[in-house]
Amino acid sequence: GDIVVSAANLNLIDGGSISNSISGQGNAGNIDLNISSTTEFNTSSIFSQVGVTGVGEGGSITLNTSNLSLLNGAQITAGVFGTGDAGNVTINASGDTTFQGVDPNSGNPSGILNNVAPGGVGDAGDTFVTTANLSLIDGGSITSDVFGEGNAGSITINASDAVNISGTTIFDETTRFSRISSNTGTDVVGNAGSVEVVIQELMWWGMQGVLKLKQIL
Repeated sequence: GDIVVSAANLNLIDGGSISNSISGQGNAGNIDLNISSTTEFNTSSIFSQVGVTGVGEGGSITLNTSNLSLLNGAQITAGVFGTGDAGNVTINASGDTTFQGVDPNSGNPSGILNNVAPGGVGDAGDTFVTTANLSLIDGGSITSDVFGEGNAGSITINASDAVNISGTTIFDETTRFSRISSNTGTDVVGNAGSVEVVIQELMWWGMQGVLKLKQIL
């Protein structure tokens, strides 16, 4: 079934999660969050996935809020690890949206991931972010990538003020860039998705930020 949360504020910390996924046959439910003020996740996650042993459709994730912060590897993820299609991720934040840093233990980036994982068969869902200001800092990311078999989803960003893509984080001797990207990996069967950014101002600091769309054949 669906998960619906309505509150003034929502805080997830230290591994807290909201999950609606499938590991057998069937379809996952949707996750709908209506938060009137501030939403903050710190090293925590919301995810709707088709698990490794799952066969079916992932649910959509919709978050309506004022200000959104994903910090230290916190993620909103819709992914395909088994067989099926991922759901869409929709963020409507009337104020500021900030994705900053990576998980200090795993190196996973803060942000939105809508991916087809290695071994997954299916299509990633689309990602929509509507906000006033979007900041991807110190490795913060929005991605729709394919490493299994299928197609990446589209990424649409609509920021009424500005988008800031800046800063990197070093984890395990590897530089993690702040980025918006849709990729396909090597020897993957499928296509990258589109990336559309509608903004008033783009702040992009040299090689510290990455905005890309590519397919590796």
